Amino acid sequence: MGHRELRVPAGLRPGVGAVTLTGAGEQPVGIERLAATIGRPVTETRALTGSLGDLVRLGDEVVHLVIGTSSPPPRFQVRIDDRTIKAGGCAPDLFWIAVCTQKSVYVDTACRATGTPIRVTLGPAGVAAVEPDTTVVAVVHPGMQPELMDTIDATIHNTTGPDEDFCYHQPFFAAHPGGRVFPVADFLEFWRRLTRETLAKANVDIL
Repeated sequence: MGHRELRVPAGLRPGVGAVTLTGAGEQPVGIERLAATIGRPVTETRALTGSLGDLVRLGDEVVHLVIGTSSPPPRFQVRIDDRTIKAGGCAPDLFWIAVCTQKSVYVDTACRATGTPIRVTLGPAGVAAVEPDTTVVAVVHPGMQPELMDTIDATIHNTTGPDEDFCYHQPFFAAHPGGRVFPVADFLEFWRRLTRETLAKANVDIL
């Protein structure tokens, strides 16, 4: 089999760059600085950043990262330092904040299958706390390769509930062929490694 060149997801460079340089939306970043950081021309960086949709507000010279959502109901309540944000999106977005900013990220959510309240604390050194300890990250997209990072969807679940063991029960895997279930700490390390490896192959040194 011949060598296959890695396709870095189009949104990965500006997405990780924006999260890192803005401190997860704490302050804006200049478009020229973002372009220099991700190693792309300003015009291309502007186009790539614009493709991130509602995640960013793009001015003439600066990029504002928008993590919160006003669309009810939000899936997560997230605290970063002294900021509390109601956030949508999927679970990997939250892990990216911890990976990129080296800040502590406190997440409150509920298992979508059982309604069980879940609290997760992601810290610079890893996962600091998980309640309940049966919480997992269920990755519902079968593609786990770097070039599919921008299409991976994952949710945070409690594996034991009033009805059945959701994630390890056969219907989950029947509905999501190739899906995987990670303990929270394992997913953080997996996501950190996948992000760094993908950026390294794209010659982007930001983390």
